[in-house]
This record gives sequence, structure tokens and C-alpha cells, in this order.
Amino acid sequence: MGGDVTVVASHLGGLCSSLQCDLPCLTMELNKVCPLSGWLTLDVILQPFEAVADLLLDMSPTLKDFLEKKMDRRCHFTINKSELLKMRKGQFKN
Repeated sequence: MGGDVTVVASHLGGLCSSLQCDLPCLTMELNKVCPLSGWLTLDVILQPFEAVADLLLDMSPTLKDFLEKKMDRRCHFTINKSELLKMRKGQFKN
């Protein structure tokens, strides 16, 4: 079985929008039920994205630009290290 990751990445916009919208609520609601559980869950969710963002920091600008152009714009936050760090600090976008 094969596939083209760039084709998949170009169709993930809805999922990324949902993730960006749901993470603040999920984090806060879980913290209400069990203190710190929201932050721990957020950490688990963000770890794979941060691993990819770290890899991209070491990539050539040409390759990084190519990947960003292939990705749905709504998913760019998932590979942006500074945006992910803001989310970890509870600075969610509306």
C-alpha cells in the first residue's frame, strides 16, 4: 500500500480547524473535573506536532516552504514551534 503524504496533508484543514477550536475547551473542562489533567492531555496531543516542528527547524528553507504550500493553511499552526509553545502556555487563538 502506498500513499502521498502531501495529498493527505492538503485535505486536513477541517481536522486542524476543529483541533484548534476544541483544544482550549478540552483543556479547561478537563482541568475543572481533575486539576492538571487538561494540561497533561494537551501535552500528549501536542508532543507529535512539536516533534515534527523540531524536524522542520533543521530542514532547508526550500523543503519547508514546499511542505507549507502543500498543507492546508489551517494546519500551519501544527508545524509552527512558536505557535505550539503559545498553546502549551494556554495562549489559544480564538
